[in-house]
Amino acid sequence: MDNSAEVNKSSENELKSRKKSLKSSNWHKYNKLLDKRVHQQNRKQYYARHVEKFKKHLEGKAFSSINADDLTAYLELEGRNRQVTDWQFRQMIEALRIMLVEVLALDWAKQFEWGSWHDHSYTISTEHHTLKREPVPNELKTDNLSEDSSIKRYESVEKHYPGMIDRIVTSIRLRQMAMRTEQSYIHWINRFLSLQRGKPTDELGDLEVQAFITRLVMKNNVSSSTQRLALTAIAFFFKYVLSRELGDLEFVSSKRQKKLPVVLTVEEIKLLLAELNGNSLLMAGLMYGSGMRLMECVRLRVKDVELSKNRITVRDGKGGKDRVVPLPLRYKQDLEEHLKNRELQYIRDVEDGYGEVYMPNGLLKKYPHDSKSWHWQYVFAATRISTDQRSGKVRRHHIHETSLQKQIRNAARKAKIPKTVSTHVLRHSFATHLLETGTDIRTVQELLGHADVSTTMIYTHVLNSPGVPPVQSPADRL
Repeated sequence: MDNSAEVNKSSENELKSRKKSLKSSNWHKYNKLLDKRVHQQNRKQYYARHVEKFKKHLEGKAFSSINADDLTAYLELEGRNRQVTDWQFRQMIEALRIMLVEVLALDWAKQFEWGSWHDHSYTISTEHHTLKREPVPNELKTDNLSEDSSIKRYESVEKHYPGMIDRIVTSIRLRQMAMRTEQSYIHWINRFLSLQRGKPTDELGDLEVQAFITRLVMKNNVSSSTQRLALTAIAFFFKYVLSRELGDLEFVSSKRQKKLPVVLTVEEIKLLLAELNGNSLLMAGLMYGSGMRLMECVRLRVKDVELSKNRITVRDGKGGKDRVVPLPLRYKQDLEEHLKNRELQYIRDVEDGYGEVYMPNGLLKKYPHDSKSWHWQYVFAATRISTDQRSGKVRRHHIHETSLQKQIRNAARKAKIPKTVSTHVLRHSFATHLLETGTDIRTVQELLGHADVSTTMIYTHVLNSPGVPPVQSPADRL
């Protein structure tokens, strides 16, 4: 009996020794990898702490026995932790990836969407054009410019023209112009006024504007579209801020030729999409399959996805217009699955006391309870909740658009596509491929949301012909 107990005790000690040895071996390998990856030695301890914290969360469960659901649940929990900053969250993801993928080599971990969790953790700031128009008390006032970070770069103009930036911003917002239009107009008006060096506004006129617009071409070599945008901004300034019209201007026009849009072939689209996965693949697939712009896809709400009718409603697109685009059937099932997971995430947010979403155009006052409803949630939400510094509200915003831009660039590089590829190339390819298959150009115009068919006509130049199909060279018939 005593011998049997001694044998069992010996076996137990041996098993503990093996586990300790294995643990020591894994940590040794982990530390060696950190020596190569983390250049600042004092940061290594934080990587180890992230792994230990995850291990503690598992409550005794071994790393070898967990799966993707366990990791997802933990990341969701930490994503709702307001004490964890964006950079700490990304550091945690990298720390866990090194341990689970490179040290333990778990099969499921190798397939996990580390990139999406990492890139979609960038929370948008209060200066982002999605949030900057949020209705808050005294929004249109900028009495204390020293406390407004968004206009600090215009201090030189404010010095010579006190209160001018305030007047410009107020004029733009009272006309409910788009946030990006506001940012663009202020940029060009600021450049114009900076060159005037304090010259009284009642002495500013056609000559000063002509000199500035000509300077853009002669010195900066801007394109004709940039020149037109600058002139439009300055004309707005004179008409609505200074209350007088410009006359017939004479200036040097830009002679830079318009560039044809970059379009990928069908085979190149396949190669590009093959290098993407998870949410990035779904978003890229929807953009190529529907012609949506980047921000239209990023800001997509649940209520605007009609799975039963296989269509998507794009709200407040360029020019403030709504339109309906097709839902690619190829990605319908993936989108359904994504929405199910997204709803579970939303339910957990509500249970933790969150779940509110940004409501545009003052709708929060009209429908105060809808801000926490499922149908108003973003389809592609950030992996982290964040606090709006202006209103103090805690929300899960949409993902930052730079995350998908980065994924597309990396995918194009991996696919070895010899073209300059951006997210907008998917929209160009959508239009061109529709025309190649015989779709009427007016239909393409409606799907793209172009106000004028002449804008859509540029894709016929990519086809080498105003009509469809492209003109075939007589030599190719020999």
